[in-house]
Amino acid sequence: MENNSDYQKTDENVNSTTRCKFFLDRKKRFCKATSRYDSNFCVEHGYLSNDSETEFSRKRMLCPLDPKHSCYADKIDKHLKKCNSRKELYPVYYQENLNSGYSPLNPNEYRKTIRDIELPELIGLIERINFYYEKYYQTDTLNEYLCHDSVEKDISDPKTGKSAVKHLKQQGSIIEHINRLELLQDDTCFIEFGAGKGGLSHILEKASKELNSVQFILIERGAVRYKKDNYHKEENQGPIFERLRVDIEHLALGK
Repeated sequence: MENNSDYQKTDENVNSTTRCKFFLDRKKRFCKATSRYDSNFCVEHGYLSNDSETEFSRKRMLCPLDPKHSCYADKIDKHLKKCNSRKELYPVYYQENLNSGYSPLNPNEYRKTIRDIELPELIGLIERINFYYEKYYQTDTLNEYLCHDSVEKDISDPKTGKSAVKHLKQQGSIIEHINRLELLQDDTCFIEFGAGKGGLSHILEKASKELNSVQFILIERGAVRYKKDNYHKEENQGPIFERLRVDIEHLALGK
């Protein structure tokens, strides 16, 4: 097998009529991209070309933010606005590591994990958790399945699939518990953490149609397709859903 270190930078190793003639030292080979018809280089490496410019050619230059890629010189201003290497402008509600467990006053402070806790201390922590759970939270109410009127029709519809029925039952039970706690009231802002497609807020909006001044904020760190937000974009579709794309770790709700 031929040694890569002895690889020769000659036209014998690249199709001079179709392949870019830029040699990649790290990979010990020529660029595999197709060259432009009026140049010996591809679009990405065209800035190296010494060919005389034609009316069809455009000069490229290294990106000032990241020299690992290039862009058209006459489009540099537009490129800098959308380049992936630009410094991201964070929204006002973003505060790095706010909810991560680190102290903002001591950013280098080491955060303890379960592995760092001595066994007696860990056992004591577990016992305290079990004690307060049994005292305050282990009630029949938490295990009680309820159903709100806003989902009954969809659940009973034979066209609704099993997976959808499961989610509707969960959402309907949550909403009915909220209703019995008298939390469905005017001038309320509902915040759904880890909203995903926003299914819970979508059903909750149906259950709160008679209320006034209701807002919905959906928090999700990732990009989601087929969002329920699409049903709440127009003024005649009820309150508009506001979606915040941010990790809860960095979320400052007070902003």
